[in-house]
Amino acid sequence: MSFAATFFNGRRDLIFNLGLKGSDGNGPAGLIRSFYPFVVHGVFLCVFGLLFMHVQVTTRMVASSSPLLYWIGAWICKTYAINRNFNFDDVFIFFANTSVPSIEKATKLFFVGYSIIGCVAFSLYLPWT
Repeated sequence: MSFAATFFNGRRDLIFNLGLKGSDGNGPAGLIRSFYPFVVHGVFLCVFGLLFMHVQVTTRMVASSSPLLYWIGAWICKTYAINRNFNFDDVFIFFANTSVPSIEKATKLFFVGYSIIGCVAFSLYLPWT
């Protein structure tokens, strides 16, 4: 408990602005001050949900009421865009391309896999959030 109090006192400015404000007043990684209410709202939803709700209800609530998850995913995946004439070969080319960062590949694979597994689980009447 003493360590938590020491950590809080040493990092008070970082905790109160949630890491969005750097020493020069700008946020890291291109974040701007208008994101602050969304970050506070998302953190509150996560903490409240983890303390007082079932995990499935928490994931549904956070995913449906906070755009941060989708903004972060879009920000990670902004470097590579598929052209308008989409075919499935583009998907294989994307994952075979070595110039695309692995975090971007993992993010897109997460969202696509989550959608596919969610559709299959829902149609089999399995609990899925």
